[in-house]
Amino acid sequence: MKKLIITSAFLLGLSTINAQKSIPLYKGKAPGTESWTQKEAQQFNELFKTEVVFNVAQPSMLLFEADKAKANGTVIIVAPGGGFQSLSINREGIDVAKKLAENGIVNQNVVPD
Repeated sequence: MKKLIITSAFLLGLSTINAQKSIPLYKGKAPGTESWTQKEAQQFNELFKTEVVFNVAQPSMLLFEADKAKANGTVIIVAPGGGFQSLSINREGIDVAKKLAENGIVNQNVVPD
């Protein structure tokens, strides 16, 4: 369960960069989620004023490359917080990724499928 929480929803991006590759972390559902009947969903959370995702069972990793002129050889995986209940995609994923990419850091992230 801890691995699922850590890897289940990493999102990042920057308007000037594009996801280069999507890599599923598991063939099918993540271990421990095979019998889940809950549906994955994404919605705006009024309490936190940000987009959240929940019930993630099929995470995948997206690779975002920084501009080659700024790339410094560093790669970081960004993991939005919120656990299984409500993964904070924008505030703790995309916003962080934008700052990293602006500084030449390659971003890898795990997102809901």
